[in-house]
Amino acid sequence: MSTCPVTALKHLFTIDPQSPNSPLFSQTSGAPLSHNEFIATLKSCLTVLSFDASLFSGHSFHCGAASAAAAVG
Repeated sequence: MSTCPVTALKHLFTIDPQSPNSPLFSQTSGAPLSHNEFIATLKSCLTVLSFDASLFSGHSFHCGAASAAAAVG
């Protein structure tokens, strides 16, 4: 099973349109998810989808955020 991240984001933006300044992952209140909340939600979703959540971590997301921050100074 594979999913194109661009296609997935386009679908997300279609079903849940948000301001371009909104956080990508947020709570129902609109507040951004903390790193720990994001990881807990990710692992919960993976478990529901019958994946072994212990094989996944937030490391890739952390590195991606650090790279993005470094790119913009």
